[in-house]
Amino acid sequence: MQRKFIITTFAVLFVGCAAIYVFFAFEEGNTERIFQRVTFDYPQAIDFPEIAIPEIPFKLNSDSLKVVEKRIKYGDSFYRIMQSMRIERDKINQINRQISVKVDLANFQKGAPYTVYYDLKGEPIKMDYTIDEYNRLRLDFERVTARVIELPIEVKEGHIQGDIYGSLIGSLSNAGAPEDLADKIITLFAWEIDFKHLLAGDQFDIYYQQKLVNEKVVGSENILAARLVHNGQDHYAYYFEKDSVSGYFDQKGRNLSHGPVKGAIVTSLFSRRRLHPVRRTYRAHKGMDFMADEGTPVLAMNEGKVVAARYHYGNGNYVKIEHSDDLMTQYLHLSKIDSTIKEGARVRVQQVIGYVGNTGLSSGPHLCLRVWDKGTQRDPLDYDFPRFPGIGEQDAMAFTELKQRYFQVNI
Repeated sequence: MQRKFIITTFAVLFVGCAAIYVFFAFEEGNTERIFQRVTFDYPQAIDFPEIAIPEIPFKLNSDSLKVVEKRIKYGDSFYRIMQSMRIERDKINQINRQISVKVDLANFQKGAPYTVYYDLKGEPIKMDYTIDEYNRLRLDFERVTARVIELPIEVKEGHIQGDIYGSLIGSLSNAGAPEDLADKIITLFAWEIDFKHLLAGDQFDIYYQQKLVNEKVVGSENILAARLVHNGQDHYAYYFEKDSVSGYFDQKGRNLSHGPVKGAIVTSLFSRRRLHPVRRTYRAHKGMDFMADEGTPVLAMNEGKVVAARYHYGNGNYVKIEHSDDLMTQYLHLSKIDSTIKEGARVRVQQVIGYVGNTGLSSGPHLCLRVWDKGTQRDPLDYDFPRFPGIGEQDAMAFTELKQRYFQVNI
């Protein structure tokens, strides 16, 4: 009897343990499935291949659509905006997967506009978000699709003129010019005009190529001709291109470019106090920055001897050239140094010494030019380096015709 009791007890315990094991095994598996489902339901920024979806024209009809203009508020996110419109979680996930490879949804900008289109029942059917002047994000909640639409850009000649009061960029903006035009004007006249000391009543007269989206000026291409009056003196610049000659020239046909990067835009001048783009602290910027595409050739400002061609954690790849006992130039953040450039090598004026890059403490592809005079860093604009070739006799007549087209002034 005692033996039977013991056997029965062990059997009951075995069945109980088995039941508990099955129960917990089931619950663990179920918990895992629920966790996976909940995780999937929240938008994930993962790289999915682009989904090709044929475009179906979307025509606005005021009789069947309600259009609501909104702006991104503080604390808004892509997911929160979708929730506020009562978009189903599955649809949010599907839309997110299509656009996560093109648009960083974490960077919705406060104050940026977006438009929601509702049907007569009050259900959202589409949404447009302006990424920038040239691109729009289009969401279709009915078809559950998302795409980035490149807006058509029109380029045409524009003309602005006015007086300078305060900053150049502010004066241009008051005249209706796009913001990027100021850097291009400074680039043209950097060695001619002291832009740190413009005078009230100085004047500008600019012909340029406007970039328009939906008839709104959003940017600029090339400056075609420019006239600046500073301290009562006229300064001219003309874009001339013929055969192998191209660039900007003054009224006498002298090339306005000294280097070191052909066609680059000046984005920062020598300054005793500037917000550093990487360190985010105010410090002196003892150089001159030129923005250009990575890989653009960098040219020596003058002939001389290479005294350094190496890497530095702050300067990146850099080259330093000695032009005389007192004067040296330095070229920073190169993607690579040209293979012909070694310490001790002689270089010619405007010889390729390297290529524009983003190495060292740099926030984007550009070249920083520095000038050393007697061991002290000086403003590059204080020195009249050799210019690129000017207008030759064979192009003199064509250049004169160009000048007459814009300002009808001959010197």
